[in-house]
Parts: sequence; structure tokens; C-alpha cells
Amino acid sequence: MVDTGDEMLTGNCERCEWYVVKDSYPALVKAYQQHLRGKHPTLWLRR
Repeated sequence: MVDTGDEMLTGNCERCEWYVVKDSYPALVKAYQQHLRGKHPTLWLRR
């Protein structure tokens, strides 16, 4: 199998309807962390 680099990764939030499609794992994690900070700040700040 040849890696064409065209694979997309998807993510969603278990707490709401948020959904994202990104082309790399770091971009996916960054988008999710930004979502948590913006929409679920108490979860973001949880220790």
C-alpha cells in the first residue's frame, strides 16, 4: 500500500455535536483542545 498523504482524520466531542476533519493528528488535537477551551472551559481547566 502506498501512502498518498490524502488520508483525513476525524474527531468529535462526546459532550456536544462538535465534529472536525483534519489532515494530521497534531491539527486534530489542536482543534479539539481549542474546542474544549471555547465551549467546555470547566473541562479544559479540570485537573
